[in-house]
Amino acid sequence: MYALRGCDEKTRLVIPGRSWEDCLQLAVTEIREYGATFTQVCRRLRALLEALVRAAPAERHPAVEQELARLAATVDTVFLDPDSRALAQPDPRRRHGHGLPRFRLPRVTSRGRLGPNFVP
Repeated sequence: MYALRGCDEKTRLVIPGRSWEDCLQLAVTEIREYGATFTQVCRRLRALLEALVRAAPAERHPAVEQELARLAATVDTVFLDPDSRALAQPDPRRRHGHGLPRFRLPRVTSRGRLGPNFVP
């Protein structure tokens, strides 16, 4: 449920909506399932989820960590060969297995607003 408030912070409208867990699952499940056989998809999805752990408030970490566990289970199931499995997992010595910088996500305040480090 979402509550829309006026300038005086009084609730003006309550509408049904998806939870954080629902939105996260919707965002990553199909990518994980349909991209499971592609090492780059697995690496980049893990990088995204790790960035979410760094950027999201602590109360949202369990849902992200659950998605990280699902991704790890998928990689273990799909890539039986140790060499292939290593390619599908980020190499911590090489910043997620390549020379590109990590994802930087904007911080979100407790009120659901983008923090001061957001650059559109």
